[in-house]
Amino acid sequence: MKDPACPDCNVVMERGFIPDLRRTGYDETYWMNGHFTTITSLGWGRGTGGVSMKVVTYRCPDCGLLREYAQPEKRE
Repeated sequence: MKDPACPDCNVVMERGFIPDLRRTGYDETYWMNGHFTTITSLGWGRGTGGVSMKVVTYRCPDCGLLREYAQPEKRE
């Protein structure tokens, strides 16, 4: 995905992430389809769906707006 432009400032946003705190430390955020059901012993959430995607966060350097996108992993 090409870095998006801020809808308010029309400036290219910078890519980053918001860390999720788990029992084993910090990790990247994931989007999962379906409904949340339980948490595993390692602190991972489980759901009814079978799809998960990393969430990428973009921040506008001018106004600070954050936008998140669930991106499928690229397979080469």
